[in-house]
Amino acid sequence: MCKGRGREGESERLDLGGWIAPLMPHNGGCDCQHAREGMAERLSADQICGCKADIRDSIRSMCVSDHSEEVRVLGKWASPFSNRIDLALKLKGVPYKYSEEDLANKSLDLLNYNPVHKKVPVLVHNGNSIAESLVILEYIDEVWNNNNNHAFLPQDPYHRALARFWCKTLDDKILPAIWNACWSDEKGREKAVEEALEALKILQDELKDKKFFGGETIGLVDIAANFIGYWVSILQEIAGLELLTIEKFPKLYEWSQEYINHPVIKEGLPPRDELFAFFKASAKNVEDRICEKTIDDAICFEALENDLYEDRHIWVSIYLDHYFWAGMRSTQRSESMHSFFNKFITRNSSLIQFVKQYDNCLGSREQAERESDAADFHTVIPCATKSSIEAQFQDVYTHQKFREVQAQFRGKANCITRLTNSALGYSVYEVGEQVSSSIFNKFVVTYESVAAEVKCQCLLFESRGILCHHALSVLCFEQVSQVSPRYILERWSKKVKRRHTHIKSSHDEPLIEPRSKRFGQLVFRSQNICEFASESEELTAILHRAYDNVMAEMESLKAKRKGTSSLSHEDANLESVNELQSPPRIRTRGHQKNRLGSKLDKQIANATKKKKTKVLSEAQIYLLM
Repeated sequence: MCKGRGREGESERLDLGGWIAPLMPHNGGCDCQHAREGMAERLSADQICGCKADIRDSIRSMCVSDHSEEVRVLGKWASPFSNRIDLALKLKGVPYKYSEEDLANKSLDLLNYNPVHKKVPVLVHNGNSIAESLVILEYIDEVWNNNNNHAFLPQDPYHRALARFWCKTLDDKILPAIWNACWSDEKGREKAVEEALEALKILQDELKDKKFFGGETIGLVDIAANFIGYWVSILQEIAGLELLTIEKFPKLYEWSQEYINHPVIKEGLPPRDELFAFFKASAKNVEDRICEKTIDDAICFEALENDLYEDRHIWVSIYLDHYFWAGMRSTQRSESMHSFFNKFITRNSSLIQFVKQYDNCLGSREQAERESDAADFHTVIPCATKSSIEAQFQDVYTHQKFREVQAQFRGKANCITRLTNSALGYSVYEVGEQVSSSIFNKFVVTYESVAAEVKCQCLLFESRGILCHHALSVLCFEQVSQVSPRYILERWSKKVKRRHTHIKSSHDEPLIEPRSKRFGQLVFRSQNICEFASESEELTAILHRAYDNVMAEMESLKAKRKGTSSLSHEDANLESVNELQSPPRIRTRGHQKNRLGSKLDKQIANATKKKKTKVLSEAQIYLLM
């Protein structure tokens, strides 16, 4: 009888079986109090008694209703969940005031009336707010449930329970499946479409031969399924899919047509072209999920995206819990380019000097790497404790990384471990670390015995890849003798294979030159073969078979010979450490050749030489005398 949202200046007329009663114009929202007052003025008691019986009670209730009753809806025009409330109130004939919400800039009313979720829709009835669309629908049906109003739920308790079940199924299973099918990427599109079709089939099986889910009239399930009846046809057109069609689901498609063509429903649905344009524009930004709380986030995502860059001056960095992005960590000076070129390049270096000193720098780095390799395989750093876990790291890690692990084992002495909770192999510990004579820092550490997984609140392993002393203290408390392989990272192992040692450089040692030469020839020929074989699938398959045969033959020959070791770690393992040879030539550390800043050294050397020459000359003159 009354529109919740009307155009300004637009007037409606109510046909009362021959009586034409003009209603007041709508002004952006519905204020039906004036309409009732105007009708009461125009209709006398005799006229009311002369009306048709089926509308007499409704007119009388409008004329004598409590003018203080206030019904207000906070919603979003494109949201199917907000639209459910519009349709329910229109079907009940309840006048209400509608407030459009900007989800990118939420109003104080929305934050006050729905402080928990801060989402639409929200129904405000006489100052009391109700959130969640399904909850609101049942509230509307109970409050405005008399003989003259449309009942959404059946009287039978069993059928009422079934209606609630299918409403819940719609929101939890069917709607998410359809949404995922429309907005998933190409990789997961096929599976998502299958799930959506299966969900629609389940819904069609429930409909059976009924006109509506509520029988001959629109019920609670029909209102909750407004997304299926109206929004799906728009979204599947945008996504280029065919989900709900007359060929695939004839009964469900027939229901959707009956539903959207119902006079009250048709009047309460948003314009199709505007809804299509809205979702078309924001299709790339909408997340591949749907629920009553997240679809409104998706609707306002486009508005938020436009404002984010403008507010970049107030952006702050955040820590991603349990995730570490290598490369996002700030660089230490010892790891920077300044440290790499230290003692070789200065700000006064010329381009010619840079080329020469760069080669010297690489040579120094390679020499340091060789010395570290020799130390890792021929010397052993003693364990700081008697822990078998420390010995496990000692056998695998390089000296440099093992020293960092040892620091954590030493810090374990300052920790006090206390078990706070334990159930089904999952234990929670509180570890107190003494940082001074009277200050203790507390950390929560969890240990799962089945998976042998330990996690500490400090997240040292997640950020640096080293078990912290808090986690080691818990492992000691649990009497764990060996840690899971997940905590021993391969990149810090002595056995890591260094491929760059095969590449020829200007500072190669004579022993390595033949191998580098062979490696370069193989790379050159392999590149030509790969370029030729990549022209077709047949040639590529032939090359793969040839590679497999050659690899098998080389591995067989290698197993027979058990050749001598090389500088790379290709065959290195803990059992063959004693077979490794020392590097071909380890120069002692000293002044680098062609070192920058040697001008002063030359001047000192020349001055010393002149001084010696002068002393020698004076001595010769003295002897001649």
